[in-house]
Amino acid sequence: MAVHLVMRITFLLLLTHELAKATPPIAKPSCRSSCGNLSIPYPFGIEPDYYMDPWFEIYCEISSDESTTLLKPS
Repeated sequence: MAVHLVMRITFLLLLTHELAKATPPIAKPSCRSSCGNLSIPYPFGIEPDYYMDPWFEIYCEISSDESTTLLKPS
């Protein structure tokens, strides 16, 4: 009986550890998710149809030495 309990606890700990390592996607699939070195998580987005609402549209401008990220004016 005690062996089964230890095996179940071990299994649950291993399962929890594996789930903790999995990272959810930061943006919708096939969408650009960064501007320079800044990550852009959903519901925000840079490309059309990749943000939840026009209020969440991000303007990203990348030049040779820096990047600019702003909420797009409505």
